[in-house]
Amino acid sequence: DFVCCPCVPLLLPSFKFMEKWDMLILTMLAFVAVFSPYDVAFLQNDVMDAKYLVNRSVDLVFVCDMFIQFHLACPGTYGEIIREKSVIQAKYLKGWFWLDLLSIFPFDLLTDVENLPILRVIRLMRLMKMLRLLRANRMFARFEARMAINYSLLQLLSFLVMLLTLIHWLACGWYMVVKLEENVECVRSMWDESFCCYNWFDCYRYRDFNGGDSAGRKYFLALHWATGEVLTIGSDLYPVTDAERTFQLFARVLAGVLYTYLIGAVCGVFASMSRDQTRFFEEMDRLNTFLQEKNITEDMEL
Repeated sequence: DFVCCPCVPLLLPSFKFMEKWDMLILTMLAFVAVFSPYDVAFLQNDVMDAKYLVNRSVDLVFVCDMFIQFHLACPGTYGEIIREKSVIQAKYLKGWFWLDLLSIFPFDLLTDVENLPILRVIRLMRLMKMLRLLRANRMFARFEARMAINYSLLQLLSFLVMLLTLIHWLACGWYMVVKLEENVECVRSMWDESFCCYNWFDCYRYRDFNGGDSAGRKYFLALHWATGEVLTIGSDLYPVTDAERTFQLFARVLAGVLYTYLIGAVCGVFASMSRDQTRFFEEMDRLNTFLQEKNITEDMEL
């Protein structure tokens, strides 16, 4: 069987190098999860600026990770460790390789075609970087095999990260609708019928002249809206176009599902964390019931 780079030694997940490399990849994944949607939604695509250099550096790290995957021992169907490089590489090529390859394609280099209608599609394609987040499961599986983890605390932390990530993504999506739609039909404002606006940000800017329209200001307003939607308390930012109403409907359904899941899951985690205390209370209840049934007095109890 053909083996790519046979001179490179086999890497095991237990190696110290892999522990440090996994930490680097997790850091890069966190950067992608936070920065990529913010970049697509709020920032301009200027070639050879600091943002461009940072994105290319992150891409380079993931290219190196793809090379490592060709030489990293992986678990088999029944939990055994596969050490044959030909099998490892064939398995990677049939599985994660194509998603990893798609995730590192620099779609942001194609956004120079400002006059083409396909620009809107290209903007969305830049979110393909988010496919890198699928690597996180592989990283966490290796971390769980290396160290003792308090799974209850880990679950609580993951729930918090999940909630904050959803709020951030919805905030970026809320303004991304404005950029992708580019509505040209003016809609009368509900606060002043003499004024019309083209999107939710345009209407809010009419009410707050001193707010500015910087990327940070836009993100803050979108974050305010997303927090209200996820926590089911609402906000003073309202959709203007049908595309914005559709996204708000999607956000509310998604937030409702996640909110319900988190409440049930967090209650389950707290119940499991107090298992010893619950068992003690149950034993004391059975003991008290026994004493009452046998009419044992307090003097006899002592």
